[in-house]
Amino acid sequence: MRILLIEDDKIIGAAIREQLESDGHSIDWAMRLDAAGDAFASAKFDLLLLDLMLPDGRGIMFLRSLRKAGSKSAGYDHDRSRPDIGSDRRAECGCR
Repeated sequence: MRILLIEDDKIIGAAIREQLESDGHSIDWAMRLDAAGDAFASAKFDLLLLDLMLPDGRGIMFLRSLRKAGSKSAGYDHDRSRPDIGSDRRAECGCR
């Protein structure tokens, strides 16, 4: 599975990447939303893992912009539907 990890904390990001790679996944790691946007525009991902508070904005707003863009984004795969990007409502309320 190809995963885009968006996390600005180096320790947390490295731990997540290490664990997911040990499970056989391919990880692209962005520490800022602008870099995440570039990555998402240039590749297809099966899963997005994102921090909600980043140096250059809120992860929830990035998530909404991806949903709004829909098939205009390179990250949208017509054969498999959208990447699993979770529920922004759960994230907003702090629910798990």
